[in-house]
Amino acid sequence: MFTNPVQNMKSIYEYTNYRLFLKDYYEERKAAEGFTYRDFARLAGMNSTSWLLHLVKGTKNLSADSVIRVSKALKLNKAEADYFEIMVPFTQARTNGVKDHYYQRMLGLKRKLKIAKIGEEQYDYYTKWYHPVIRSLVSRWISATARAATTSGLLARCLLPAVPAREAKKSVQLLEKLGMIVRGKDGRFAQSSAIISTGDEGGLPEHHQLP
Repeated sequence: MFTNPVQNMKSIYEYTNYRLFLKDYYEERKAAEGFTYRDFARLAGMNSTSWLLHLVKGTKNLSADSVIRVSKALKLNKAEADYFEIMVPFTQARTNGVKDHYYQRMLGLKRKLKIAKIGEEQYDYYTKWYHPVIRSLVSRWISATARAATTSGLLARCLLPAVPAREAKKSVQLLEKLGMIVRGKDGRFAQSSAIISTGDEGGLPEHHQLP
């Protein structure tokens, strides 16, 4: 993907969180050639040597101008730069409406590039950005003894931004219907092997916080 030595790094299209993408990029180059935060700041034309660190931690956001600088520093090609440009506002979105908008744009670009292959029966999975996140969360920490209402409320509050509990409940029901999570004999959920290959789940777990 890059001319830089990051051969072990996943494709950019496997991310939906640009902060996680930049973190992985930095760690790959650091391991390969002793790359530093100062080096990245120099490549992006930024004065602050801790600029990348703040981006990764979420204490700073990327501006429109900075997006272009970072794309050039990473030596992204046109399609990758377009995807990165959409991934930034998706990650920084504070409302579900804005997040859904950019999520659909990312998915649309991957379809255009023939990366996403989605059947009609699976389309609902990608109508909301939080379905893949809930799939990851629900099998990690939801207690077998938790009531359905409590479970939905916990999931809803853990999403960033939060969603109504009723929407979290519908999401769990959809995932069960699609066979993407299964309920064991002990009542706990687990992820099934039914995965839609678009790469979305690589970055989405970053869009939640555990209680």
